[in-house]
Amino acid sequence: MTCERPRILLVEDDAVIGLLLAEMLIGLGYDVCGTAATEADSVAAAARHRPDLMVVDAQLANGSGVSAIRTILRTTAMRHFFITGAASPSMPANILVLRKPFGENELVRALKLTFEAPQEVMASHQGDSPAGSGPNPAEAMAPARRNIVIRK
Repeated sequence: MTCERPRILLVEDDAVIGLLLAEMLIGLGYDVCGTAATEADSVAAAARHRPDLMVVDAQLANGSGVSAIRTILRTTAMRHFFITGAASPSMPANILVLRKPFGENELVRALKLTFEAPQEVMASHQGDSPAGSGPNPAEAMAPARRNIVIRK
């Protein structure tokens, strides 16, 4: 019996950060099934690769990672979390955000929290619903480090 590695789609517009993050994920035992650097490419890559999870830069040079996830969630549930270097990111409610710079321990924790969250929690992160409505990921994903933030 073969055990497939979880497939991750990485959305990052900074090539160096994307390469380093992909290497970290591979080193942790994940399969980076694809990468994208724009909003449009991330939506297309999600449909093409059908990953188990997406790690998404919230603010892309060409588009928005948040908007890309909203588009993807209209058609399918997708486990995901956002990464951002913004000091005070403008993000929808009820999502997990990993702030840059982060280390391997924070990345591992964010991956664990996202994979352990109920699928219906991940499907509710469209940001279109007001804070407090729908499932509350804070109950399912309690952050252990200050770089991991759950927007409420």
